[in-house]
Amino acid sequence: WDECQTDAAKCVIKNDIPVLFVQGEYDWQVTMNEGLEAWKDLISQASFVMIPSATHLLTKIDEPTGTQADYQTGDHVCQEAIDALASWIFEQTD
Repeated sequence: WDECQTDAAKCVIKNDIPVLFVQGEYDWQVTMNEGLEAWKDLISQASFVMIPSATHLLTKIDEPTGTQADYQTGDHVCQEAIDALASWIFEQTD
């Protein structure tokens, strides 16, 4: 099985399941056009959150370098990402 052979958008739409997409503003591995913006065009029932100053790992940095140094801060996932996930989970239980 290869995850690249799966049409994730089709699976979400077919199964009518809630989905949360979270992306860091400084994510240089997956650009906004390839990430949040692309998914917005495909899946209307999804929720989308962009975390300012966050990397691909959802850790905060002052300024992106576009190199592995962005991930070597030793930080944990930022509080905004945790709050967004927790809020979304609670919304699903209503």
